[in-house]
Amino acid sequence: MAVTSCVGFVETGTTPLLFLGFPPLIWAVFRFGPAGAAPCALAVSTYAIIAAAQSTEMTKGPAPPK
Repeated sequence: MAVTSCVGFVETGTTPLLFLGFPPLIWAVFRFGPAGAAPCALAVSTYAIIAAAQSTEMTKGPAPPK
């Protein structure tokens, strides 16, 4: 959980690195099973929501045509 939280702070920084949350999540699934993966999944999804709310480059798209 600590590694996932640290990676989450990197994910929501100025550089969009949202893909970094999934390796700790996959590791938690194999190492701790469903009980250990649930908090990590919660953390990964929370940081993804925060990054989307901050409108990082990953969520920005081209301007719609007028």
